[in-house]
Amino acid sequence: MTRQTDAENKRKLWGKMIWISAASLVLSICAGVAVPALAMINAFSTLSATGAADPAELAGAISTSIIMSMLAIPFALAALVLFIVAIMRHRKFSNPIQSD
Repeated sequence: MTRQTDAENKRKLWGKMIWISAASLVLSICAGVAVPALAMINAFSTLSATGAADPAELAGAISTSIIMSMLAIPFALAALVLFIVAIMRHRKFSNPIQSD
């Protein structure tokens, strides 16, 4: 049974981080699109159900949808940065500099 080197362990760790950060990135982008879409659907379904909606209520629902979009952006950016770092670190440990 061969022992894994420290570089191999780190490469595996950063390989897992690539998948975790990629999944986080995709999920945060999907949430950033889906949640505001649902809020807008809710706002316009209220409008269509009553025939006329209170402009303040409609503006509040639209405002909520925009806020939800804005909340997803920092999560997507953090996941993107982690993804880039993970790729760089994974490459570093995949091709370590050989010493004589």
